[in-house]
Amino acid sequence: CLLPEFNQTSYKLVFEVSDGVLSVDEIDYKVIKRVKINKAPVLIQNISNLNIIKNKNITVDLSEYFYDEDNDVLSYSYYGVDNISVVIEDNIATIIPDKGFTGKKYMFFKANDSEFVGFSDVFSVNIVEELVREETLQKERVVINRPVKWVKKVKLDSVKKNVAINITPLLKIFL
Repeated sequence: CLLPEFNQTSYKLVFEVSDGVLSVDEIDYKVIKRVKINKAPVLIQNISNLNIIKNKNITVDLSEYFYDEDNDVLSYSYYGVDNISVVIEDNIATIIPDKGFTGKKYMFFKANDSEFVGFSDVFSVNIVEELVREETLQKERVVINRPVKWVKKVKLDSVKKNVAINITPLLKIFL
C-alpha cells in the first residue's frame, strides 16, 4: 500500500480477523521518498525594446514573458540602471524614468521561484521627448526604367513644441 507523508517510525500495523486464521511469519517494508525536482522559471518570449515619452511611465506584465513548469509563485527583480526606477507589484513591472531624463538604457528582469532564477533578454529602454512613428501608406510596384513613388506619413503621439522632421532625400542610382 502507498502511505505518503509518513516517516519510518510512524507506522502501526493492525490485523483484524473474524472467522478465520491469520498467520504472519515476517513483515518487511521500505519507505521510498519521491523527490520533486524543481525546474527553473523560463523566458517564454523576449521582451521587446521599449520607448517611453519623457516624464511618462510604462508597464510590463511579466507573466507574459516568464513561465514556471512547477507552477511555483514567482517573484521578480530587475537589473538596476541609473535614471530609471522599477516598481514591481505581483506580475506587473512599472518602469519609471527620472523626471526630465531622456536617453537610452539597457536592463533585464529576473524571475525567482525561491530555488532557481530565470533571466529575460537584455532590452533597451529609450526615453524620448516625443514618439514619432513613420508609416508607409502606399508603395508602388517597382518597374525598371520607371519612376518609383511611395507616400509616407509621420504621426506624433503628442506635440508640445515645434518638431523637426528629416525626410530622406531621393537617391539616384546609376547602373
